[in-house]
Amino acid sequence: MENNSPTKRRRRDILKSVGVSTIILGGFSSTATALSKNNGEKLGEENNNRDLNEINTKFNPDSQKQVYKFARQISGLDEDEGIQVVKSLTRPRKEAYIEAMKPTEFNTKLAEVESVSDITVQDAGGRAYTATTTAKSPSGLVAYKYEVTVNFGWDDNEDEITTLDASAGPATTGLPWRYRGEATDIVSNNDSSGYVKQTGDFGMCVFVPACVIVDERNPTISLRVYPGGEVDLLTKDNDK
Repeated sequence: MENNSPTKRRRRDILKSVGVSTIILGGFSSTATALSKNNGEKLGEENNNRDLNEINTKFNPDSQKQVYKFARQISGLDEDEGIQVVKSLTRPRKEAYIEAMKPTEFNTKLAEVESVSDITVQDAGGRAYTATTTAKSPSGLVAYKYEVTVNFGWDDNEDEITTLDASAGPATTGLPWRYRGEATDIVSNNDSSGYVKQTGDFGMCVFVPACVIVDERNPTISLRVYPGGEVDLLTKDNDK
Protein backbone atom coordinates (compact mmCIF):
# COMPACT_ATOMS: atom_id res chain seq x y z
CA MET A 1 0.00 0.00 0.00
CA GLU A 2 1.35 3.37 -0.96
CA ASN A 3 1.74 6.05 1.67
CA ASN A 4 0.33 9.35 0.36
CA SER A 5 0.44 11.45 3.51
CA PRO A 6 0.58 15.27 3.12
CA THR A 7 4.20 15.20 4.29
CA LYS A 8 5.14 12.69 1.60
CA ARG A 9 3.29 14.69 -1.07
CA ARG A 10 5.06 17.87 -0.06
CA ARG A 11 8.42 16.12 -0.29
CA ARG A 12 7.61 14.87 -3.82
CA ASP A 13 6.91 18.42 -4.92
CA ILE A 14 10.37 19.75 -3.94
CA LEU A 15 11.89 21.49 -6.97
CA LYS A 16 9.33 20.03 -9.37
CA SER A 17 9.61 23.25 -11.33
CA VAL A 18 12.98 22.04 -12.60
CA GLY A 19 11.74 19.80 -15.38
CA VAL A 20 13.26 20.86 -18.69
CA SER A 21 14.93 17.94 -20.44
CA THR A 22 16.45 19.66 -23.48
CA ILE A 23 20.08 20.71 -23.32
CA ILE A 24 20.80 24.26 -24.41
CA LEU A 25 24.46 24.92 -24.07
CA GLY A 26 24.39 28.36 -25.79
CA GLY A 27 27.10 30.89 -26.09
CA PHE A 28 28.00 32.10 -22.65
CA SER A 29 31.71 32.74 -22.95
CA SER A 30 32.40 35.58 -20.55
CA THR A 31 34.76 34.90 -17.69
CA ALA A 32 33.67 34.89 -14.04
CA THR A 33 33.67 38.28 -12.33
CA ALA A 34 36.38 38.64 -9.71
CA LEU A 35 35.33 39.39 -6.15
CA SER A 36 38.21 40.98 -4.22
CA LYS A 37 38.93 40.16 -0.58
CA ASN A 38 38.88 42.80 2.09
CA ASN A 39 41.22 42.02 4.97
CA GLY A 40 39.12 44.18 7.27
CA GLU A 41 36.00 42.05 6.77
CA LYS A 42 34.87 39.38 9.18
CA LEU A 43 35.84 35.79 8.44
CA GLY A 44 32.32 34.86 7.28
CA GLU A 45 32.23 37.80 4.90
CA GLU A 46 35.65 36.84 3.51
CA ASN A 47 34.34 33.35 2.79
CA ASN A 48 31.36 34.82 0.96
CA ASN A 49 33.60 37.11 -1.10
CA ARG A 50 36.35 34.72 -2.11
CA ASP A 51 38.54 35.69 -5.05
CA LEU A 52 36.97 34.01 -8.06
CA ASN A 53 40.13 34.74 -10.04
CA GLU A 54 41.51 31.60 -8.38
CA ILE A 55 39.03 29.55 -10.43
CA ASN A 56 40.51 28.58 -13.80
CA THR A 57 37.61 29.08 -16.23
CA LYS A 58 40.05 28.76 -19.15
CA PHE A 59 40.85 25.09 -18.48
CA ASN A 60 41.52 22.79 -21.42
CA PRO A 61 38.31 20.77 -21.91
CA ASP A 62 40.37 17.93 -23.43
CA SER A 63 42.55 17.64 -20.32
CA GLN A 64 40.94 15.35 -17.75
CA LYS A 65 43.30 16.62 -15.06
CA GLN A 66 42.35 20.25 -15.68
CA VAL A 67 38.62 19.51 -15.87
CA TYR A 68 38.68 17.57 -12.58
CA LYS A 69 40.69 20.34 -10.93
CA PHE A 70 38.12 22.92 -12.06
CA ALA A 71 35.27 20.75 -10.71
CA ARG A 72 36.98 20.50 -7.32
CA GLN A 73 37.65 24.25 -7.26
CA ILE A 74 34.05 25.30 -7.77
CA SER A 75 32.76 22.63 -5.38
CA GLY A 76 34.09 24.83 -2.56
CA LEU A 77 32.11 27.87 -3.64
CA ASP A 78 28.72 28.98 -2.41
CA GLU A 79 26.01 27.65 -4.71
CA ASP A 80 25.19 31.05 -6.24
CA GLU A 81 28.88 31.67 -6.96
CA GLY A 82 29.28 28.22 -8.47
CA ILE A 83 26.28 28.77 -10.74
CA GLN A 84 27.73 32.05 -12.01
CA VAL A 85 31.02 30.32 -12.84
CA VAL A 86 29.25 27.50 -14.73
CA LYS A 87 27.24 30.07 -16.67
CA SER A 88 30.48 31.72 -17.78
CA LEU A 89 31.93 28.61 -19.42
CA THR A 90 32.14 28.09 -23.16
CA ARG A 91 30.15 25.22 -24.66
CA PRO A 92 33.08 22.72 -24.84
CA ARG A 93 34.00 23.48 -21.21
CA LYS A 94 30.39 23.03 -20.08
CA GLU A 95 30.26 19.66 -21.84
CA ALA A 96 33.54 18.55 -20.25
CA TYR A 97 32.30 19.62 -16.80
CA ILE A 98 29.04 17.70 -17.31
CA GLU A 99 30.93 14.49 -18.07
CA ALA A 100 33.19 15.02 -15.05
CA MET A 101 30.18 15.25 -12.73
CA LYS A 102 28.22 12.20 -13.94
CA PRO A 103 28.33 9.64 -11.11
CA THR A 104 30.15 6.39 -11.79
CA GLU A 105 30.54 4.97 -8.26
CA PHE A 106 27.63 4.02 -5.99
CA ASN A 107 27.88 2.83 -2.40
CA THR A 108 24.95 2.01 -0.09
CA LYS A 109 25.35 1.67 3.68
CA LEU A 110 22.90 0.75 6.44
CA ALA A 111 23.17 2.17 9.95
CA GLU A 112 20.97 1.96 13.04
CA VAL A 113 19.58 5.23 14.35
CA GLU A 114 19.77 5.64 18.12
CA SER A 115 16.63 7.71 18.65
CA VAL A 116 13.30 6.19 17.67
CA SER A 117 10.22 8.37 17.25
CA ASP A 118 6.57 7.63 16.47
CA ILE A 119 6.58 4.27 18.25
CA THR A 120 3.11 3.88 19.78
CA VAL A 121 2.11 2.43 23.16
CA GLN A 122 1.02 -0.84 21.53
CA ASP A 123 4.61 -1.56 20.48
CA ALA A 124 6.75 -3.80 22.67
CA GLY A 125 9.92 -2.62 20.95
CA GLY A 126 11.13 -0.50 18.10
CA ARG A 127 14.08 0.22 15.84
CA ALA A 128 15.07 2.79 13.27
CA TYR A 129 17.58 2.43 10.44
CA THR A 130 18.98 4.76 7.82
CA ALA A 131 20.17 3.54 4.42
CA THR A 132 22.29 5.97 2.41
CA THR A 133 23.41 5.69 -1.20
CA THR A 134 26.42 7.86 -2.08
CA ALA A 135 26.99 8.62 -5.76
CA LYS A 136 30.50 9.81 -6.66
CA SER A 137 31.68 11.32 -9.94
CA PRO A 138 35.01 10.37 -11.58
CA SER A 139 36.41 13.69 -10.32
CA GLY A 140 36.16 12.24 -6.81
CA LEU A 141 33.34 14.61 -5.81
CA VAL A 142 30.01 13.51 -4.35
CA ALA A 143 27.18 14.13 -6.81
CA TYR A 144 24.52 13.30 -4.22
CA LYS A 145 23.72 11.24 -1.15
CA TYR A 146 20.24 9.75 -1.06
CA GLU A 147 18.95 8.75 2.36
CA VAL A 148 16.01 6.61 3.51
CA THR A 149 15.06 6.23 7.18
CA VAL A 150 12.67 3.48 8.32
CA ASN A 151 11.05 3.45 11.76
CA PHE A 152 9.23 0.31 12.95
CA GLY A 153 7.86 -1.40 16.05
CA TRP A 154 6.48 -4.83 16.99
CA ASP A 155 4.26 -6.67 19.49
CA ASP A 156 5.18 -8.64 22.65
CA ASN A 157 5.34 -11.98 20.85
CA GLU A 158 7.62 -10.54 18.17
CA ASP A 159 5.50 -11.95 15.38
CA GLU A 160 3.77 -8.81 14.09
CA ILE A 161 4.92 -5.41 12.86
CA THR A 162 2.66 -2.88 14.58
CA THR A 163 4.24 0.41 13.45
CA LEU A 164 5.98 1.23 10.17
CA ASP A 165 7.02 4.60 8.82
CA ALA A 166 9.63 5.83 6.34
CA SER A 167 11.05 9.10 5.05
CA ALA A 168 13.47 9.88 2.25
CA GLY A 169 15.41 12.77 0.77
CA PRO A 170 18.85 14.16 -0.09
CA ALA A 171 21.49 14.02 2.64
CA THR A 172 23.86 15.89 0.29
CA THR A 173 23.45 17.40 -3.17
CA GLY A 174 26.60 18.68 -4.87
CA LEU A 175 26.84 21.23 -7.68
CA PRO A 176 25.43 20.95 -10.34
CA TRP A 177 22.92 18.33 -9.11
CA ARG A 178 19.37 19.05 -7.88
CA TYR A 179 16.94 16.93 -5.85
CA ARG A 180 13.52 16.98 -7.49
CA GLY A 181 11.45 14.82 -5.13
CA GLU A 182 10.39 11.21 -4.81
CA ALA A 183 9.63 9.09 -7.88
CA THR A 184 8.54 6.06 -5.80
CA ASP A 185 7.15 6.11 -2.25
CA ILE A 186 5.97 2.73 -0.94
CA VAL A 187 5.47 1.77 2.71
CA SER A 188 3.68 -1.58 3.10
CA ASN A 189 2.99 -3.59 6.29
CA ASN A 190 1.80 -7.18 5.94
CA ASP A 191 2.09 -7.81 9.73
CA SER A 192 4.77 -10.52 9.57
CA SER A 193 7.15 -8.04 7.91
CA GLY A 194 7.25 -4.53 6.52
CA TYR A 195 8.45 -3.38 3.11
CA VAL A 196 9.76 0.05 2.14
CA LYS A 197 10.80 1.18 -1.33
CA GLN A 198 11.85 4.76 -2.06
CA THR A 199 13.19 6.17 -5.31
CA GLY A 200 14.66 9.65 -5.53
CA ASP A 201 14.78 11.94 -8.55
CA PHE A 202 18.05 13.83 -9.06
CA GLY A 203 18.80 16.00 -12.08
CA MET A 204 22.06 17.60 -13.24
CA CYS A 205 21.74 21.27 -14.18
CA VAL A 206 23.57 23.37 -16.70
CA PHE A 207 22.72 27.03 -16.19
CA VAL A 208 22.04 28.86 -19.46
CA PRO A 209 20.90 30.97 -17.63
CA ALA A 210 18.15 28.88 -16.01
CA CYS A 211 18.59 25.28 -14.87
CA VAL A 212 18.44 22.85 -17.80
CA ILE A 213 18.47 19.13 -16.93
CA VAL A 214 21.17 17.29 -18.88
CA ASP A 215 21.33 14.06 -16.84
CA GLU A 216 18.93 12.30 -14.46
CA ARG A 217 19.50 9.60 -11.84
CA ASN A 218 16.93 7.68 -9.81
CA PRO A 219 18.55 5.90 -6.86
CA THR A 220 16.26 3.30 -5.26
CA ILE A 221 16.57 1.96 -1.74
CA SER A 222 14.44 -0.98 -0.59
CA LEU A 223 14.24 -2.44 2.90
CA ARG A 224 12.35 -5.27 4.56
CA VAL A 225 11.95 -5.23 8.34
CA TYR A 226 10.84 -7.94 10.77
CA PRO A 227 9.48 -8.14 14.33
CA GLY A 228 12.33 -8.13 16.82
CA GLY A 229 14.36 -5.58 14.88
CA GLU A 230 15.89 -7.49 11.97
CA VAL A 231 16.25 -5.52 8.74
CA ASP A 232 17.30 -6.57 5.23
CA LEU A 233 18.75 -4.10 2.75
CA LEU A 234 17.57 -5.31 -0.66
CA THR A 235 20.64 -4.28 -2.62
CA LYS A 236 19.25 -5.67 -5.89
CA ASP A 237 16.81 -2.74 -5.85
CA ASN A 238 19.46 -0.09 -5.23
CA ASP A 239 19.79 0.79 -8.88
CA LYS A 240 21.28 3.90 -10.38
